[in-house]
Parts: sequence; structure tokens; C-alpha cells
Amino acid sequence: ATEGMLALQYDERGVLAPFYNAYFYEVRVGGKVKPLYSMRQGEVGELIVTTPSLLRYRMGDLVECCSDGRLFRVLGRHGLASSLSFKLQKIFSHLLSLF
Repeated sequence: ATEGMLALQYDERGVLAPFYNAYFYEVRVGGKVKPLYSMRQGEVGELIVTTPSLLRYRMGDLVECCSDGRLFRVLGRHGLASSLSFKLQKIFSHLLSLF
């Protein structure tokens, strides 16, 4: 993110470990805002970050929880095109798992 270094790549899968000791993270899931650490695996939401210079800044990034409250993946930007792309990706992933 251009707003700052907010997480560290955890492994070769590209999942991220947020810097919980430096910033406060929230996520908007289904119209409700909750702490990022309370997300469950597979949930998707829009990232909101509080840093020393940004108060509850809506990043516009969609994140998917990969491990309950610990690891996340950035899916893209929030909006119609990103939502459609994410849904298509899930459908194709499911279809590929059938073969």
C-alpha cells in the first residue's frame, strides 16, 4: 500500500501478517465494521486502518481472511469490477476442484 508498510508477507502463498503492534485494523463485512482480528477464514471485507497519521482510513482494498484473525490476502480494490472478479475467481476455483 502507498499509505505505508502495513503488513509483512508471511510465506510463498502471498498471504500477509498485519502489524498488529503498530496499527489498528478494522474491516467492513456485510455493511458492519469489526476488528480485523475477529474475521474468520474465508470472510472477505474492505480494509480500514488507523495509523498515527490516518484515522479510520478506508483503504479501498478487499481482503480475505486465510487463517482466523492472523493471515490475510489482498484480493483487489473495492467496487463493482473487483466484486465481480472475486466472485468469478471463486466459481472457477470451485469448478477446477471438481477435476
